[in-house]
Amino acid sequence: MGLNTDSTDDRTSDSSRGATNFIGRGELLKTGEAELADGVRLLTLTGPGGVGKTRLADEMARRCRDRTGTVVTVELADVRDADGEVESELARALDLVHNDSDTPSLDFVVEHLRAHRTLLVLDNCEHLIGVLGRPGRLQDVLWQVYKGHPSQQIIATSQAALEMIGIERVLEVPGLACTSEDGEILPEAVQLLMDRIDALQTPAPDIDVAIAICTAVDGFPLAVEMIAGLAKYWSWPEVQELLCVEPSPHEEPKVVAGGGPLELVGNAEKPAHRTLRAVMEASYQRLDGDRQRLWLALSVFGGGFDADAARTVCSAVGIRAATVTTGLARLVHHSVLTRTEVDGRSWYRMHALVRAFGIQVGSEQHRELLEQARQAHADYFWDFARAAGDDWFRQNEVLGQRRIEDRWGNLRAAMTHLLRTDAAPRAFQLVMNLCRSNYFIYRGRLSEALRLLDMCLSPIEGPDMLLVVGRAYHAWTTLLQGTGHVAAEMLAQCRAMLKELPGQEPPTILLFAEQNHRWLTETNPSRAAEAASAVYHLVHREEEYSTDQILIRVFSALAAAFHSDRETAFRITKETWNICEDRGAEMTGAWGMYSYALAQFRHRTTDRDVAAALRLAQQALHSQSANGDLWGQQWSVWLIAVIAAAQGHHAVAARLFGQLRAVQHRSEVSIDGLKPFYREQTTAVAACQDALGSNLFDVEAAQGRNLRFSEAVDLALGLPHDTSVPPATLTRAEPSCPEELTERQWDCVKALVAHPRASYTKIAAILNISPRTFEKHVMGARERTGLATDALVAWATTKLAAERPDREHE
Repeated sequence: MGLNTDSTDDRTSDSSRGATNFIGRGELLKTGEAELADGVRLLTLTGPGGVGKTRLADEMARRCRDRTGTVVTVELADVRDADGEVESELARALDLVHNDSDTPSLDFVVEHLRAHRTLLVLDNCEHLIGVLGRPGRLQDVLWQVYKGHPSQQIIATSQAALEMIGIERVLEVPGLACTSEDGEILPEAVQLLMDRIDALQTPAPDIDVAIAICTAVDGFPLAVEMIAGLAKYWSWPEVQELLCVEPSPHEEPKVVAGGGPLELVGNAEKPAHRTLRAVMEASYQRLDGDRQRLWLALSVFGGGFDADAARTVCSAVGIRAATVTTGLARLVHHSVLTRTEVDGRSWYRMHALVRAFGIQVGSEQHRELLEQARQAHADYFWDFARAAGDDWFRQNEVLGQRRIEDRWGNLRAAMTHLLRTDAAPRAFQLVMNLCRSNYFIYRGRLSEALRLLDMCLSPIEGPDMLLVVGRAYHAWTTLLQGTGHVAAEMLAQCRAMLKELPGQEPPTILLFAEQNHRWLTETNPSRAAEAASAVYHLVHREEEYSTDQILIRVFSALAAAFHSDRETAFRITKETWNICEDRGAEMTGAWGMYSYALAQFRHRTTDRDVAAALRLAQQALHSQSANGDLWGQQWSVWLIAVIAAAQGHHAVAARLFGQLRAVQHRSEVSIDGLKPFYREQTTAVAACQDALGSNLFDVEAAQGRNLRFSEAVDLALGLPHDTSVPPATLTRAEPSCPEELTERQWDCVKALVAHPRASYTKIAAILNISPRTFEKHVMGARERTGLATDALVAWATTKLAAERPDREHE
């Protein structure tokens, strides 16, 4: 199953964004804010690389946050113009759970954007906009977004307009101002230069010299920052001399369609861009040989990196560790790198333009070094993925998941290099190890895992054991989506291929997928119980407490909760939970707790068992919410909904099932293909419909569908598990008449009737009051009438229907 989650925090894919002071751009900011306030749908900031488009987009989005809601930045610099890549990166940035590889992630992106106030910032789009008038993948994706959500607002940065006629407004970004009308105010570019000089503690030039220098580079912020770094080693006259660079009379201005960061798309190259290249060349030449090679080697990183990664990659090209340590600081000083902190450690990143310069110089002058660095980079992140898979359960899981997320761009670059160099088996192993780390499951990105696995397996010719393992994992993942018939076909293919590999024993993943398929799809109870027992016996095939054994334990606990006797179910689920607790594995521990809660509920004999199951399920949900287990949260909400129905909290259960139904619809997951879960849900829904009536159940479920998932989580966590608290069952006692309610209470009750599909937040907005005030009035109405909310709505519906038409429309 899959779900969409909500976030109230701004998310960016670059941990170094905004690391320095933002200076100037007052008029551009004012214009951009006005355009967005007027409802412009696509605001594209255009200009050459290094002119400051990204920082301007970030600042513009930050200032518009109160009006536009959540801001999500999508870094597209390393995304290819290929089917699935753009929409997959959008889904990843939005933290969307999508487990169906056959359904485009774009559907879920559009669905999520429709339901949430989100301002998208698409950074570095130029290589995705097509060539020679043909739209690229980015335009195709954006047109689909606007067809599904016409009012969606996006800020894009690109070297050229996206050519989205009728939707796009283009705002050209020049360099920072190099002169000012008021002589007492320093020009913006000079302010930036002085700010960076102060930070680097280098001598400041005279104002006239500073203006001349900034003018020479057209106020390009990247060039200004790099010049500040040069000033520690050169005199200001020498810097001025460097900047008096004229293009060769034999060179023609370059026009490139779909070029890289060093090339303008569809525009003649500006003289200032040549000067920026000259500044980078000067910075490069100012370094000694080791630090020049360090620059080139670090250009292979596809995202942020730490000193350990830098030392490992650079040692492969003969750069000593001590040189790397001092060289990183030197490159930060020269603005070749930016530095921030992640988890208390230095985290470096190279500007796309600077990186492109390094790749260009390396390709032209040091091709062997560049290829060695690329291979070392791929090897380093291959090892990182292997450790992530092997140590998933042995390390801090939350930190491990975040480390993978921070390095995602590099992991993708490593896989791409391995495929380019005909090393598909190693590329497959890299992706498979990331699968073993449970990254794709916890983050709800099973579709991305399957896409990457297919990409790595396609060059491998069968029969091959790698294909058996990969397809078995594919089948298991497909099974989790509720499509058991598809999984069965894949498992049959694995068995057929295994017959062509004489002497080969079936791998554990194949046996694991086959037995899980049996207990999740089998309708015969005794056969399902046999499969559940078989899953548990697979535990002994793997090393004690290894990654693979723990995964088997988790699913054997779920199988036992459904299909084993009470004693066995409690023993296996508690055993799994205890192992996780003993080793401080919070994320897996929440699944152990969940399985024990499921066993408590499935084998309940008293109300206390049900209350205990609810308490454990809520604890699991709270842990999953705190630790970012997006997939686990949905299953815990499901279990709480089932328990709520059994306890008599039918209205709450109906709303939770309504939200889960919306989640299943968005991700096209079929819970009826997961037989044990489907049977429990069917029983719970039937109990709710019997208690509430079909009409009122549908009303409450519709309310639930319109909740944000975070609101559904809060609702599930707020359900009382104390057996002394009476359930929210319907009472048929006739309440007091409407006139005994306050005017505002009656207005709120009527609004509940009039808008059965709206959330409390939306109804409050219609009434022009805060959600908290709305809830206060509803609670007051409940106290005066003695009715729960569902009964109150049913009573009010009857009252309004019986009243005169003029009263009905008050």
